[in-house]
Amino acid sequence: MTLSADYSPVEARMKLARVLLDNTSDPLPQKHQLAQSDMAKLGNMGWETVNASLRSLQKEGAIKMERHRIIINRKMLLQTVEDSTRKMC
Repeated sequence: MTLSADYSPVEARMKLARVLLDNTSDPLPQKHQLAQSDMAKLGNMGWETVNASLRSLQKEGAIKMERHRIIINRKMLLQTVEDSTRKMC
């Protein structure tokens, strides 16, 4: 069992955005079918961190959560990664 790392909210959102982007290829908004536990493993984060980051990304409009699905806006997620990188520097 691997322990998840502690990340600031900015770092966690950036890592989650990267997980979502790395696991999709179509530039148009699309449905994403990774489970939150899968996202947590891929991003080396705890489930609670993923959940909070998903809510934050949804609030800003980068994703839309539906029952068992996440619809991502690739352009907005890329912007989230760029903005987060600037904030961490």
